[in-house]
Amino acid sequence: MAHTEAHDPTKELGYLAKRSGLYMAGKGAAEAVGETLAESQGGQMLGLSTMLGGSAAGLVTVGLAAGVSATLTQMDYIHRKDNIKDMYKEEIAARLHKPLNKISREDLDTVAKENAVLGDELRQIKKQRTFGVAMSFVASMAALSVVILALPAIAGAVATAAAGTAVTGAAAMHSLGWGGALALKAITGLITYNAVKHPLHHVADKLFDLDYSTTHDHIVGLKRDQEAGRNITREQVLSVYASAHPTLDHMIKREYGKKFDALSPDQKSLVAVEMAKLIPLDKIATDINSGKVNVTELAFAVEGQISGVQNGRPVEEKTGLVNALFTGIKNTFRVKTTIERDPTHERISAIASETTTVTTRPEGMGNHVQRLGRAPLSADLAHVERIDQQREQQQLATQQV
Repeated sequence: MAHTEAHDPTKELGYLAKRSGLYMAGKGAAEAVGETLAESQGGQMLGLSTMLGGSAAGLVTVGLAAGVSATLTQMDYIHRKDNIKDMYKEEIAARLHKPLNKISREDLDTVAKENAVLGDELRQIKKQRTFGVAMSFVASMAALSVVILALPAIAGAVATAAAGTAVTGAAAMHSLGWGGALALKAITGLITYNAVKHPLHHVADKLFDLDYSTTHDHIVGLKRDQEAGRNITREQVLSVYASAHPTLDHMIKREYGKKFDALSPDQKSLVAVEMAKLIPLDKIATDINSGKVNVTELAFAVEGQISGVQNGRPVEEKTGLVNALFTGIKNTFRVKTTIERDPTHERISAIASETTTVTTRPEGMGNHVQRLGRAPLSADLAHVERIDQQREQQQLATQQV
């Protein structure tokens, strides 16, 4: 799947090598069993038509191939979920008050239930897994057909041309020796599998939007930049906020003609100047660059939450940030007046406390928070009260330790 996760390159290469080995072993076993059964039925060669025809050899081969495909797709899903878990391990541990070495996939699921960024990412990879099983099965059938039918025919034709006399496909494959024939089949099957699956995935993505860019993907991009030694900019921080809140991105598009990520660098800078009056973009970027805040904390900050990770100092809740954000957006993009606000968290909290209504979305824009399964941006301060309670509980837990 064409997707982004943060991972250790060495570990990722190890996984890819392991997956390729399992693929070749699994498909080789399916092919060997199919050929053995075919020979017991009179030496009939297996092909896609034979498989669909319902012969014993064909049914067994299809079953084994389907099992291998489903196993590999599930492996990919677990691997990607582990990458997400590892990326947010500190935040999950702080959120659940658990040791880092005890964090599991189930803990990721627990935190994702209350965090829309993680929840959206997990829903996407589950959807990709569902489609992946079907696409992997079709690609596996194509690979088996090529290996069992086309490859011997091609080998026979090449051997015949080289020897100047008729050579059967079976004889040509046998001349390569057991190891040579196995290697040729494995390589041919792997190439065919990927040659079929990638176009299938491309079509499925166009039809079902499997690879849309998530807020998590934006955070991964920032994390990679940071690991490469590049400073995070306020424009990049704003990009994460725009991804997490489509209403904000739609309003930017209405004002500038494009969504934030599609704007030119100069336009992004102009938008960031305005948004810095509402969101402390410069402070967030500075804190990330200085190491005071993990870049992964953005997954919680854009939702008005905190994870509880403390990098050398207490973490303060940004109370009322979401309500203040959308109240300010109304003034910035709809009233079009200059807004003079102190861009600190304390001032933003004060603005939110004074807010009694939430800006109605422009007509036809739709309720994005309901579409994404997020809690509505309520005008009351119940969310703030819940956050304050969470902060008190975290402080109490820290004191007890």
